[in-house]
Amino acid sequence: MIDPEDLLSDALQVYKHPNFDPAHPLIVKYKQQPVVDTGGVLREFYSDVFKEFINNPSVRIFEGPSDKLQFYYNHTALTCGMPKMLGTMIAHSLCQNGPGFPYFAPSQYYYIATGDINQAIAYASIHDVHDYEIKTYIDQVNVTRLA
Repeated sequence: MIDPEDLLSDALQVYKHPNFDPAHPLIVKYKQQPVVDTGGVLREFYSDVFKEFINNPSVRIFEGPSDKLQFYYNHTALTCGMPKMLGTMIAHSLCQNGPGFPYFAPSQYYYIATGDINQAIAYASIHDVHDYEIKTYIDQVNVTRLA
């Protein structure tokens, strides 16, 4: 039973539960919403949970615009296992014909998909840098290099 008002917390409880078995499909039921899950509710659940991972300030594991997300170092989220939990949810969603996670910047996607930093760097650009101060330094190096 999922409470739409506390979606992320309820989803994390499901995936952290000791009896969670990724080999079994997830059956989603929302509190106070009598519907039969024929796939649409499950897709909506995963889409909403993924958006919560992006937008919830207490989780904060990403930075950047929602169509070019990059991982953000957050010690608390790392020690709680949030990135691994998100990965488990993405994989479980895909196995159940649910949505993927189409929010990563290309460099992040290629690093996750291949594990090859050199291939991932080929897809990185200055537009992936979201820290204004660091971006200024990169611009200064580029201008000096061109001169």
